[in-house]
This record gives sequence, structure tokens and C-alpha cells, in this order.
Amino acid sequence: MAPEVLDGSYNEKCDIWAVGVVLYMLLAGKMPFDAHNEETMIKKIKRAEISTRIKAFEKVSEEAKDLIPHMLDADPAKRYNAQQCLDHPWFEKIVKELSLDNHIDRRVMENVANFKGMSNLKHAFWASIISYFSKYEHTSRIVKTWTALDRKGIGYLTKEDLRRGKSTNRLKIF
Repeated sequence: MAPEVLDGSYNEKCDIWAVGVVLYMLLAGKMPFDAHNEETMIKKIKRAEISTRIKAFEKVSEEAKDLIPHMLDADPAKRYNAQQCLDHPWFEKIVKELSLDNHIDRRVMENVANFKGMSNLKHAFWASIISYFSKYEHTSRIVKTWTALDRKGIGYLTKEDLRRGKSTNRLKIF
């Protein structure tokens, strides 16, 4: 949640903040404003103190590390707008790379998989992103495997589902 939303006034720049938080989570595998209680988290959000000079960002491009602070600026007037984000060198680089090679980096996928605080909406978002960047046959195989493992049809897999799948050779761990 953007600092201005906490104060009750906001515009489209709060969407840039939200995308900046998602980008940070994708690249670092953790929340940019993590805290043990709500009060501390609100203080961190209002100060917008983030660091891209942490271990989680060691292999992240300098362009991405430059973009994130522009998206997570506490002052909406200084925060990038959508066009400025799209014109940033990181987006230009990523669009060029995606047009050459249609895949998601394994480390990004691991960060997504390991992130514990996802809501159902975030799960749906990630499912759509992953399916967009995956080849049809890979997505189809994943859906078939999931359906076979999720015998109760509850939409998530339990440890027992995974154990059963591994023991019946439905699930292969790479």
C-alpha cells in the first residue's frame, strides 16, 4: 500500500507503487517493507526506505536496481509515472530479451514459489504471468499433473497429495 493511500488521498501513482512492490518481490523473493507488526510496517512504508544493495539483489541488473527506487518513491510527485517506467532502460532491455527468448528465469520462479504471503489474487496473477511466458505444452503438462495430484479439487496441494504423487510416479522432482 502506497504512503498516500495510508493518508487517504491517492491517484494513479499508487498503482506504480504497487507494481514496484511486486517487482521488488519478484527480484528479491521478499517484501520490500517487512515488519513484525503493522505499526512498524506503516512507518517503513511512509519512509519508503528500501535497499537494493542486499544479498538478494546480488545477481539483479543495475537497470532493475535503478528502476525500483523510482517506483517506490514516498513522494507521488517524484514517483515515476507509467510512461517513465516503460521508457526506463530496464523495460527496454527486458522487452528485447523477451522477444528473443520466451522464458522466465529459474531464480525468479523459485522466489515466486517460495514467497509465503500470497493471497488468492496474487496466486491468480502469478498463474497468468507464468502461463503467458510458458510454452503451451509445458502449461498443459503442468495443468494435467496438478489436476491428477489435486484429487479433492480444492485448488491447492497438500503434503499428502505431493507424497502420493511422488510414490505413484505422477510427480517427478527435477
